[in-house]
Amino acid sequence: SFNYSCGPYTCDSKVEVCQSIYGINDGCIPREKLDVSIITKEINSWSENNNKENFTQYDAIIQNNVNRDIKQIYVYIDPKKFILRDNSSLWNMIPDTTKDNHLILPTYQETISAGKSFVFGFIIE
Repeated sequence: SFNYSCGPYTCDSKVEVCQSIYGINDGCIPREKLDVSIITKEINSWSENNNKENFTQYDAIIQNNVNRDIKQIYVYIDPKKFILRDNSSLWNMIPDTTKDNHLILPTYQETISAGKSFVFGFIIE
């Protein structure tokens, strides 16, 4: 677990998430009360270079559980664990150029509609 900034608040990553609606930070909320869930699913794993490099492919499903569209979402990634296999190993999300260690929706995905889900994928070491 680690602490991270949420506007004027500090959230504990293990039990809280930062919620921001219309660009206003509502603060840290307990994960169990989260309006949005992210579930990761392992798709495949393999080794390369005589078992010297191990890789795992995941799908991450962002589920919008509220009755309004999500116009942007920031997904924190742990830089010590989220080590991409190569530059083509992340799809349907892009690194945020304004916030270190965060992923955001790509320009072709303007929203996640109310009650819908969105899937992105990645391959990490």
